[in-house]
Amino acid sequence: MLDNPVAGRKYRIEVSNKGSLKDQDDNATTQNYALLVTGIVPESALASVEVSKETVTVYPTVVQSEVNVLIPGKAESIEMYDMAGKRVLNIRAKAYQTVDVSRLPAGIYIIKVVADGQIVTKKIIKK
Repeated sequence: MLDNPVAGRKYRIEVSNKGSLKDQDDNATTQNYALLVTGIVPESALASVEVSKETVTVYPTVVQSEVNVLIPGKAESIEMYDMAGKRVLNIRAKAYQTVDVSRLPAGIYIIKVVADGQIVTKKIIKK
């Protein structure tokens, strides 16, 4: 949700249809469309974007084939590790990245996002 759009900033709007999602109770629900709005802070000598655990968005957290990663600021890389600590994925990141995890075995994975020189980790469950 974009609570407070700011004048002078650029925003990216993406509309997609992916079929179905799971709700908070893990029940399949129909998704007619998705609308994503991403804010981009204009570059200036005084402007800086603080990347924190709260600003990096990874969804859904229970996945079967794809996980979406939304990164404010300058996205650098996305890595994914299994619970044994083995790196199973390493890609250059974009502000909005869809990651195919369909070939990974079921289990718990840690997604490591590097943006603006900072590291944020999130957990997902692959079914």
